[in-house]
Amino acid sequence: MNPMAMLAWSIGWPEIVVILVVVLLLFGARRVPELMRSLAKGLKSFKHEMKNVSGELKDTDADETAAKPQPPESEPTRQDEPSPYRDTDDSAKSE
Repeated sequence: MNPMAMLAWSIGWPEIVVILVVVLLLFGARRVPELMRSLAKGLKSFKHEMKNVSGELKDTDADETAAKPQPPESEPTRQDEPSPYRDTDDSAKSE
């Protein structure tokens, strides 16, 4: 990989400190804790919903595999008998 590309995407402690200072200047000391609390609540809610969805998917998958319908036992049909679902009138094909 190109070293310049890696350098552009690496974030170290100096960059994190600069970002935190900018956030503090933009929102003020009173708003930052409130923003962090709301961000934490949102992340907690997101994780909770992701667990619910993955649990529902696992339950649905388990239900589908447990209640897999068996094909009906039927007698084999003879090939020379006309099917009730096929159109036997050849005049429609010639048009």
